[in-house]
Amino acid sequence: MISADGGSVAITARERDDLQSPDVPTYIYDLASGRKTKFFFFVSLSEDGQTVAYLTEDVNQPNARAQVMVARSDGAAAARQITNEPDGVRTAILSGDARYLYVVAGRTIAIEEASRIRRYEITTGAIDDIPAIP
Repeated sequence: MISADGGSVAITARERDDLQSPDVPTYIYDLASGRKTKFFFFVSLSEDGQTVAYLTEDVNQPNARAQVMVARSDGAAAARQITNEPDGVRTAILSGDARYLYVVAGRTIAIEEASRIRRYEITTGAIDDIPAIP
């Protein structure tokens, strides 16, 4: 993933010295400074590359109940948990302006099988359900 301004790049890859690890981190590189910041699992960047949303655990693992964290992509401030979904979150996308987080919540990615699409407003915490159209 590349930020819209082209200043940040997110790359997911296994580390060479730990090929057996179940964790596959994503590194966000700030191209101007060369800074590299490590995040786990799926990430979504804001357009300016300054904000990142990521899952707390691998949704492909049995009994995973991932939630979504939002942080500065440089790791300078503490991450903040945005979701608190009882069945976890399957996927999440951060809006370009980092104001909204769109998630598919539930045990499965198939919308017709007990999943929900929700929009979280990052600053206020307001949550809107978005109807799924089959």
